[in-house]
Amino acid sequence: SIKEYWNMFNQLQQQQNGHPNIGIELGSLLKTCGFNNIKTSPLIIHVDNSDAQKRKEALNYWKELLLSAKESLLENKLIDNNLVANFKNDFDSLADDPKTVMFFCAFQARANK
Repeated sequence: SIKEYWNMFNQLQQQQNGHPNIGIELGSLLKTCGFNNIKTSPLIIHVDNSDAQKRKEALNYWKELLLSAKESLLENKLIDNNLVANFKNDFDSLADDPKTVMFFCAFQARANK
C-alpha cells in the first residue's frame, strides 16, 4: 500500500505539472537560470534500529508528509479510503518493526546570482 500510495502521490504531482524528482536536476536548473557557484549535495536519511526512536520519528514525518496530499488524491480519484487506511497501518507497522530500515536521498543546492 505504501508503494501504491507513493506512486499515486508522484502521479498527482506530475498531473499538476510538478516534478516529484526535481532534486536530481537542481544543479542544471540553477545553471540554466544564470546562477553561479553552484554546489549540490545529497542529503542522506538513513535510520534503523540502532536508534528506534529516531527511526519512528522519521517514518512518522514521512507518513504525515505523504498524507498531506490525501484530499487531493481522493478528489482526483487516484486513491480511495481503503488505500489510505492500509497505507497508515502499513506505515505504523514499519515504525514498530525492529528490522525496518529507512533510506532516502534528497538533494540540496546552493548558488549565487
